[in-house]
Amino acid sequence: MRALSFAVLLITAVTRASNACSCLEPSPAGALSWSSAVFSGHVLSVKHEGKHDCERRHRILVERAWKGTQAGKVVTVYTDGCFTCGIAFQKDSHVMIYARLIEKGAHKGALSTGLCTRSGRSVAAESDSLGPPLSVLKP
Repeated sequence: MRALSFAVLLITAVTRASNACSCLEPSPAGALSWSSAVFSGHVLSVKHEGKHDCERRHRILVERAWKGTQAGKVVTVYTDGCFTCGIAFQKDSHVMIYARLIEKGAHKGALSTGLCTRSGRSVAAESDSLGPPLSVLKP
């Protein structure tokens, strides 16, 4: 009986650990509706900030915009990259961002995104799902 109890406890612990970062990701249309800004862009810089350098501040050149910003603009996007469920982007990468406007605190006016927002997905795949952007950076 003890072995069975231990097995049930172990399975429960493993299941909880594996689901710790799971979320019901919205559809592209749902994420577009929920977000303050939706765009694809080029990551110009990444700076670690905050307690334990967990917060990341990304400066991103907007290349294509679907909502809330304009192509050619450089925007600041904050993410939490320290924990298992965090998200971070690499300098010089091209990323798809679904973000919310930060309304309070030290970062008021900047954007924030996370794991359950569709951010970080393939730019090409998301572009097809969202339709034509409202503005595009001219080469």
